[in-house]
Amino acid sequence: MDENIIDADKASKLEDKSRYRLLSREELLQDFEMGDKIAEIGSGTGFYTDDIADIAEKVYAVDFQDEMHEFYRQKGTPENVELVHSKASEIEIEDVDKIVSIFSFHEVNVEKALERFQELLNSGGKLIVYDWSSKGTGEYGPPVDKRLHAKKASEKIRKYFNLVKSSERQETFKIVSEVKEKDTRV
Repeated sequence: MDENIIDADKASKLEDKSRYRLLSREELLQDFEMGDKIAEIGSGTGFYTDDIADIAEKVYAVDFQDEMHEFYRQKGTPENVELVHSKASEIEIEDVDKIVSIFSFHEVNVEKALERFQELLNSGGKLIVYDWSSKGTGEYGPPVDKRLHAKKASEKIRKYFNLVKSSERQETFKIVSEVKEKDTRV
């Protein structure tokens, strides 16, 4: 699902502080701990990445648009942020405590990405998804018909992760899930 990708020519829109009305810095950071190693899917210009980097040991800012990474480089990338050019389903990183997708879950190949996320996360790792809800008005964000809602997204995630919480909000939803214990028997 890549037809909703923000054109890199409009990257500066991603730096609009009014985005905090949808997801505040405080709400975002409540799901992370000091010293976490975090992969952010669809990091774009680093708007939320910068907030995460304030508490993380390492942030992998994952985006498949080189232009977004270039915008972020020009803006200034924190030392603990590594830019990763990749689609969500093809990420090649290791030792990740948490994966967060902020308003980009509707843009990925969900099944393939979830399978890959499960492989990447450390034992006890978490997947945190904030995305646009199909129950929203569509005044902001992608067209409503390109979105999921919390229940549908939870069903997809539950195939790969243990659901911790799921909440539908006015225009968005939030899902927190944990890696299922891996069978280590030989």
